[in-house]
Amino acid sequence: MSCEPYLDEGVIDLFCNIKTHLTHSFWIGLLRDFKQRVDLSKVTDEEKEKYVTPLLKAQKKEEVIKLYNEFKNERLVMWKDSVREIVKDGKG
Repeated sequence: MSCEPYLDEGVIDLFCNIKTHLTHSFWIGLLRDFKQRVDLSKVTDEEKEKYVTPLLKAQKKEEVIKLYNEFKNERLVMWKDSVREIVKDGKG
């Protein structure tokens, strides 16, 4: 299964809920090039606060490292390059 891109900390609950059904792997990756891929011109400030702000927060380096640390010992969790690039410096 692939969870790329993961959109918020809900990926933790998702993995925990489906773990017993996984037979091979659970890939986790980031949302890349958000500003180039998403048109926010018609999104209200309220919608940005509710949806966009949490999504972008989940993609920040500190949050990615927290997520990595949560799952780094899970044998089924595999990391896409987007995550490995962030944690490769040994801080994860």
